[in-house]
Amino acid sequence: MLGFGPMASAPNGRSWRLGVVSLMALAPLLGFAAEESWPDGREVAQRINARNSGAAVSRTLLMELTEPRGQLLHRKLRSFWKVHAGGRHVVFFVLAPLDMKGRAYLANDYFAESKEDDYWFYDPVAARTRRIAMSQRRNRFLGSDVTVQDIMQENRADLHDFTWRTIGREEVDGHDCYVVEQKPVSEKVAKQTGYGKIVAFVDRELWLTRKREYSTPELKQLKTFENKDIRQVSGIWAAHRIEITNHLTGHRTVLQLKELDYESEVDDGIFTIRALEKGPPR
Repeated sequence: MLGFGPMASAPNGRSWRLGVVSLMALAPLLGFAAEESWPDGREVAQRINARNSGAAVSRTLLMELTEPRGQLLHRKLRSFWKVHAGGRHVVFFVLAPLDMKGRAYLANDYFAESKEDDYWFYDPVAARTRRIAMSQRRNRFLGSDVTVQDIMQENRADLHDFTWRTIGREEVDGHDCYVVEQKPVSEKVAKQTGYGKIVAFVDRELWLTRKREYSTPELKQLKTFENKDIRQVSGIWAAHRIEITNHLTGHRTVLQLKELDYESEVDDGIFTIRALEKGPPR
């Protein structure tokens, strides 16, 4: 509530009281909605996870990495994910370049906040599959500006490791978004993820994150993640281009999603360690 002093003098000499003016009454005049009308951060996160993202998908990913001195590097991957009763399976097979071909990543992403996700990596050089420890999930994925955990969770909201608080509204690329601040639940989580804070800009109509701004555990600006070219495929809204800029290193990653298929059946057998070692289905 705002107070404007007890008394004021009107032009005709009479005294009058301005009284107390509420933020709700001033909000339309000031051009913003009062905070009371915003959904809380946890509700926004739940709406993100509840939006229609399909039951399964197959796609091809083209990754372009720009080094600080301008050198370009490229990766090509085949990816699948599928929803199951308790969560979601995600798998990535590296097709190129030649020195990375055959690598594969698998994640079991559980919906229950009390159950920890598990991640696996197949190394074709060592011909061995190993579990990815929690401390290694902050590592760069194929030298890009996304971490292993980033790409495995993709656009799902993490309610287990982060708190969510709505702090405002802002336009991104002409779309009205809720601005939501995410903070790790503990110093341990901050260290494991490499993030001290994430500010997400969530489309109010699509419940899809259009932009995320990441800070280090020391709250230094780290990187910006932007979902671009958002359009429908089989009635499902999806980003077809993702741009990530690392503000500390000057490194940049552009990820293009091609051949998105939400209609074809995805076999459960793809999401096994045996399938990791065998390679993508033809």
